[in-house]
Amino acid sequence: MQKGSIIEYPGKRGKVFRIQFRDASGKQIQETVGSEADGFTRDKAEEELADRILKVRKKGYRRPKPILFGEYADRWLEAGQVSNDWSDGTLRAYKLAVRRLNDEFGTMRLSDIRRPHVNEFGPELMKHGGEDGQGLSARSTTLTLTVLHSILQMAVDEELLDSNPAHQARRPRLPDYQPRALTPEETKAVYGAIKDPQVKTAFLTIALLGPRLSELLNLRWRDVSLSESRLRIVVSKTREGERSIAIPDVLKSELESHFQRTYYKDDSNYVFCHPDSGAKWHPRFFRTAIKTALTEVGIQDHFRP
Repeated sequence: MQKGSIIEYPGKRGKVFRIQFRDASGKQIQETVGSEADGFTRDKAEEELADRILKVRKKGYRRPKPILFGEYADRWLEAGQVSNDWSDGTLRAYKLAVRRLNDEFGTMRLSDIRRPHVNEFGPELMKHGGEDGQGLSARSTTLTLTVLHSILQMAVDEELLDSNPAHQARRPRLPDYQPRALTPEETKAVYGAIKDPQVKTAFLTIALLGPRLSELLNLRWRDVSLSESRLRIVVSKTREGERSIAIPDVLKSELESHFQRTYYKDDSNYVFCHPDSGAKWHPRFFRTAIKTALTEVGIQDHFRP
């Protein structure tokens, strides 16, 4: 009867536990299961060893062939597109997260990723993880770690990993604030403080119709029917977010004026765009303009469109 053994050895962050056993083919397996720094104990190592031996006996467990994280992450992304109804925006966010993960873990074997790697990865993202070498926000970092957890969990479900090293890994603390809506009086004050006419129209569209900022920035002129006073949201975070909204007269007047001002008025052009190139507005431009107007009218509470 196979018993296996537990090996303890000193690591950089305390004692490390490794289990040793033979799989169904008779091949001897050594697997590092955790360290004291992660709260691991010898009792937990005993449980892990017992679990592997049980798999060998009942399922004929054989150690899977090594697979690189980058290869498996791409497989996760492909599988997700087939099985989930991701919107275009969600898919873009997940692709960006996978690219960040592959930059860090892509050439590592899936089975070599440990919780210390995950715990060190999050703070590094917040320091240098952006496209420009600047740090990511806590929210973007959390999204990337969530994708990592999902990828590794799929590997656990497929029995390529015995446990998920991203489970209960440290995550950045999200800002402790409660966004609120502006009152009608505050909305009028902010609208009056905005200098750029295009930002004025965009702000009024959000105030009266309530689209997400990403939905607003993806609007094209083919989605706006001034003759019918209707606006269609066709690019949303979820498929359920696609909808048609009636345009009130005050906003219709603003949109008509904006249409006359802009050089980019073909059906395929963005409604709100860079005035010199017609490129899609970067959300930072709108947020900065609104923040300036909020400060000017003395609103210090956190406000998000």
